[in-house]
Amino acid sequence: IDEPKLTIDFSYERNQYRRDSGLGPLQGGSQNQVDLKTDYALLGLSWEFQEDWTLRSGLEMVHAHGHHDPGGLHNGFALASGQTNFTNIDSVQTIPYIGFDNQLSKNTTWGVDLRYYNTRDLVDSKVFAGPGPNAIGFTSNPFNWSGPQLSSYYKMTF
Repeated sequence: IDEPKLTIDFSYERNQYRRDSGLGPLQGGSQNQVDLKTDYALLGLSWEFQEDWTLRSGLEMVHAHGHHDPGGLHNGFALASGQTNFTNIDSVQTIPYIGFDNQLSKNTTWGVDLRYYNTRDLVDSKVFAGPGPNAIGFTSNPFNWSGPQLSSYYKMTF
């Protein structure tokens, strides 16, 4: 949009990595099976309020879900349940952000971003890592985390 100088950004990307396995749980089928999907979406708005200043804000979303266990961390669950393609990754992350860019000169730009990460784990709490629910090192879902990130950059072109 020319007046006021606004830019609207929207993007969406989906990736799927899949490798089926004919192996059962006892033969390492869970480690051999790959069924992983990632979705990424961005909705952003930039406003150039002065010739050398731009204010940015938006929201990003990342959803990674499916099955990927090459190291056999969830092999105990695979053996106990008899499954090789269960959901052991299901994480949704929403990231609102605000930032600015300052064109310091023709060839240099400085910018700052403030992001707030909100991570939710949607893996079923019955899915366990390690040998079993009563073992040392057992971990359970969900793993939720939220927190801020402040970053800055300096860009020079020549």
